Amino acid sequence: MIGDLEQGAAALARHLGLASGWSWHSELLGATPGLRTVVCYHFRRGGTRRGRALRVVGKFYADAAEGAHCYRSMATLQGLLAKLPEPVLAVPEPLYYDPRQRFLAQQWVEQRPYPALMAGRGFHQGLRWAGRALAQLHGLPADSGPAKTTDRHLAELMTPPPADLAARLPALAPRLRAVIGDVGRLCDGSPAPLAWPSPQGQGLQATPSPVAPIHRDFHLRQLFFGGRRVWLIDWDQYALGDPALDVGNFLVYLETHLDGRIGEAQEAFLEGYGVAAGDALWARLPGYRALTYLRLACKAYRLQQPGWERRLERMLARAEVLLAGASR
Repeated sequence: MIGDLEQGAAALARHLGLASGWSWHSELLGATPGLRTVVCYHFRRGGTRRGRALRVVGKFYADAAEGAHCYRSMATLQGLLAKLPEPVLAVPEPLYYDPRQRFLAQQWVEQRPYPALMAGRGFHQGLRWAGRALAQLHGLPADSGPAKTTDRHLAELMTPPPADLAARLPALAPRLRAVIGDVGRLCDGSPAPLAWPSPQGQGLQATPSPVAPIHRDFHLRQLFFGGRRVWLIDWDQYALGDPALDVGNFLVYLETHLDGRIGEAQEAFLEGYGVAAGDALWARLPGYRALTYLRLACKAYRLQQPGWERRLERMLARAEVLLAGASR
């Protein structure tokens, strides 16, 4: 699914006040079939590589409401951060949203990508800054509206949904159903509506959680650093909910993407965030880390890249270990 690139470029040129003499081309950044397509528009004046250049991110949505939600969310967060004396978190500027084209234009982030930062001397400090930025997001005033609970995370963040995955993989169905039920108990205090009874999870107890603005897809590839600020992109899944979801998701990302130094990376991030063993949020992390591993199991099935069966089994097993530890 992709929108009309030429119409998007023309609308951008009008919005940015670009007169004649500017040329453009687009670069595909990513696509989620049936949901959205992301491109980078490269505008250049003069027709040569030495001419003035400008880059803008364009997002085409299948659902106009999702694009409008992303635009409003980014605009709201920018307004809240502007009121802080020295914000650590930065959000790309949403330029405009056209519901007819289902097209969102937003600022291109010029700062240094976090994966590159992690490869250099800024490893620990960068992770502390990431923790501070996430804590700042979670500390912003919560919008009015209902908070997302585990059943909504299962439905909105995972493709296929875990219940569908259980139906498609009968051999793994009992284990998947147990994980779904245990995640629901630990994160919300009761099984999610799509869950099944789980004998081994009956000892799980939920800790009451606060409601905060959450990103729901917080990981290194969404982060950029520059000017003593952490830029966070991709606000399509923004919602209100338990901040432990973002923290748990990031910890799992470090576990699955760093070949070594995982422990010290997680320690630096948690130090920046300001959470330690014994805190109320700490008690909820196993459930949300397990939720992320379940999400990765669903992703392995969806992509079905070489070795996907082993990866799915590995992600499911890690979720089970976390939930078993939380039930003790």
